[in-house]
Amino acid sequence: MADILTSVTSPKPKWIIGVVSLSIIVTLGYILFTRPSPAVRLQASTYQVTENKSRFYKAWSASPTTMLLPPTTSRVMKVYSAGSLKQNKMRSKIQPITVVTAYWNIGLVSNGNPNQSKDPERYIRYMDSFAYIENPVVAYFDDPVMQEKFQTIRDQSGFPTKTIVFDNRTELWGFSLEPSMKELYAQPDYPKSIPNFHSTYNCAMHAKYDAMPHAVMNNYFNTDYFAWCDLGYFRDMPKGLGSHYNFQMTLPPEFDTKKVAFTQVASRDDKLSLKEIFFQSRFWVAGGFFIGTADPLLKLAEDYRYSTEKFLRMNLSETDQQILYGMYSRFNQDIPRVEIQSYTSDGTTTDSWMFLGELLRGIWWNNHPIPNDCYNCNRSELIGFFS
Repeated sequence: MADILTSVTSPKPKWIIGVVSLSIIVTLGYILFTRPSPAVRLQASTYQVTENKSRFYKAWSASPTTMLLPPTTSRVMKVYSAGSLKQNKMRSKIQPITVVTAYWNIGLVSNGNPNQSKDPERYIRYMDSFAYIENPVVAYFDDPVMQEKFQTIRDQSGFPTKTIVFDNRTELWGFSLEPSMKELYAQPDYPKSIPNFHSTYNCAMHAKYDAMPHAVMNNYFNTDYFAWCDLGYFRDMPKGLGSHYNFQMTLPPEFDTKKVAFTQVASRDDKLSLKEIFFQSRFWVAGGFFIGTADPLLKLAEDYRYSTEKFLRMNLSETDQQILYGMYSRFNQDIPRVEIQSYTSDGTTTDSWMFLGELLRGIWWNNHPIPNDCYNCNRSELIGFFS
C-alpha cells in the first residue's frame, strides 16, 4: 500500500515541468489580451530643430481620440482668391448654418491706438451687426449684462438665438491656462507685445475652442454646418454698406466638407521655426471667422487644445492665430488631423482679414435683390467685385 501511495503522490519531473510551462503561457496570454490600453503619456523626443532649440513633445496613445493622427491627404493647401471665385459664386448652395460667437469681458485692452482698443463699450456697438444675420446664432458670455443686450438685439430682429452664460469662466479650458501663461510672460526674455502679451486676451482667443465644440455637440438648431464669427467681425455694418439689409451665411464656393475654411492673410513660410512664429507674432490665417461641418470642427478643436498645451510646455504662447500657424508648421511633429481650406483676397476688398465672412455676405447679397425700402443699401462698391 505504501508503494502505491508513493507512486501516486510523487509525479514525474517531466509532468511537473509541462504543467508549470502551460500555466505560464496561459497567464501571459491573459495579461497581453486583457490589459487596458495605455494612457496618454508625454515623452521628450530626440528630434531637435536647430533654429528653435525648444523641446518637442510627442504623444503616444492607443486611442485615436486622444492622439494626433497623420492626415490621409497631402498638407498642400489650395488657396482661393477673389478673382478665382467670381465664376463660381453662383454655385454655392444655401445651407442651414449655425453661427457661433462669444464675448468674454476682459476689460480694456489697448495697444496705444484708441481706434483699435478692445473694451465693453466698443463691443456693445459691435454686436449691433448681429441684428442683420438671419442664421441661427449660439452666443456665449461671462457677463449677464452683455448677454441681455445681445439677446434683446436678436429678439427684436426675430432670428433664432441661443445664449449661454458661464458664471465662472475659469472653468473653461481656455481660461484655465492663464496662470501658466502669466508665469511665462513674466520671464524677462519673453517678447512683450500688446495685445498678444495680454494673457487674459489670449485666453479669450483660446476659449473659441471651448465654445465651438460645445455648440457643435449640442447642435441647438439641428444644422449640418457651423461658422465661428467673432462678435466684432462685421463691425462695419452699423455705418457701412448694407447696414440695414439682412443676409445669411452660406457656404464658400468649392467648399470641402472634410476641411475647415479660414481666411488666409499671409503666405505660410515653412522656413519659420516655431519660436519665430510665436516670438515674432507671425500670421498665416485669421482666427476671426471659420466654417466647417461637425466632425472636422471637433477634431480641429481637440488638436488645437492639445497643441496649445504642448506649445505652452515649450515656453511658446500667443493668440489663436500663432497656435494655428504653429500647428501646421513643418517643425510641428504632431500633424493635425484636419486640413485647412484657405480663402484669400486679391486686394479688391477693403479688409483682407475679414475676407471669408465678407465673401459669404456678398454671395448672399449678389443673389438677393435689394428691397425697395432698404435704408442705406448702396452696394455699388461690392457689386463690381461680385458681379
